[in-house]
Amino acid sequence: MPCRSDHMEPNRFEIEISSVFAFHKELDTGKPPDPHYLQGYDPQVYPNRITRDEGDALIAHLCLRLSKATPEVIQKYSLELQMWWRDHQKADAKRELEESLEQREEDIRQTALQKLTEAERNVLGFD
Repeated sequence: MPCRSDHMEPNRFEIEISSVFAFHKELDTGKPPDPHYLQGYDPQVYPNRITRDEGDALIAHLCLRLSKATPEVIQKYSLELQMWWRDHQKADAKRELEESLEQREEDIRQTALQKLTEAERNVLGFD
């Protein structure tokens, strides 16, 4: 079997974080992002290794920067940045809803467990 070079392609995470770097640069300079970077080839990302925590921090910082901007200001940026911001806001709203539902279920669970005696909790395997 011949050697292959597909391992040299940026993965989904590298593409996303490369885009985030490009969007930060767009906010700094006002210039649209380099399409090559939107494909995952920002030299700060590929072939370097950005950790998930570093990527999350970059995204959180971009989110903070964009949340301070008015919709009129956002419309002045590239379509790619506008679409990223729209999708990011939808994903955040979905995650926040899921987290609040999980917290509500946990609160109900804890309230129900508090109603049980110690013996009942032991029998049910909660202690």
